[in-house]
Amino acid sequence: MAECYSLEIGRRAVLIFEDRFGTSIKAAIRSGEKVDELRATNSERDRTRKAVALFAALDTELRASGSTIDALAVLLMRRETVTLSELRADAQKLEGHASVALAGVK
Repeated sequence: MAECYSLEIGRRAVLIFEDRFGTSIKAAIRSGEKVDELRATNSERDRTRKAVALFAALDTELRASGSTIDALAVLLMRRETVTLSELRADAQKLEGHASVALAGVK
C-alpha cells in the first residue's frame, strides 16, 4: 500500500502529473500480471507492482462508491497486520458490496 500511496501523494501534491501517474499504474499492471499470488515471504518488484495496481484499482472502485483509499487506510490501521479477508471486509464496509478489484486476489 505504501508504494501506491507514494504515487498518489505525489499526484495530489502535483509532484507528478496525471499522465505520469497513469503511466506508472499501467506499468505496475503489466509487471504485476506475471504474479499469481500476492502473499509471499518476500515481496520483489513484480509482486510489489501487482499490489500497487491492485490498490490503485481498489481506490478507483472506492471513489465510484463515494469513498476513498484514505478511508480504507484508516480502517486498516486499526490492526498491526491485515489479512486478505479483513481487507475484503473493510472494503465491503465502505462500498456496501463485495469489492470487484479484490475478487480474484490470492
